[in-house]
Amino acid sequence: MNIRSNLDLNGDGVLSDRPLNVARNSMYLPNRYNVDLRYTRIIPVGGALHAEVIAEMKNLFNTEQMSGFNSVVTTDTAGNPTTPIPSDPYGFPGATGYEQRKFQLGFKLRF
Repeated sequence: MNIRSNLDLNGDGVLSDRPLNVARNSMYLPNRYNVDLRYTRIIPVGGALHAEVIAEMKNLFNTEQMSGFNSVVTTDTAGNPTTPIPSDPYGFPGATGYEQRKFQLGFKLRF
């Protein structure tokens, strides 16, 4: 992910300039670890009638998973950052993430 300046440093009309001494793709999001679980059980009720119970859980261990952040830093007109640039994605504001733990329970009758 590129760290960008809040100003148009080279005057081309596009706000995608990097501050001084910041390399391209210098920030990476943390690794994403996710475990999902699905359990299905068929229970005979009688004759041709069967009940099915389905339980699903997404993100079983409820791990925090970052999907993005605001990588724009404030710079002066020469391109120098006015505050230190965080070395970790969690130091930037506006972090967004993937969904936390989610549980679904379903029932089905087959006849």
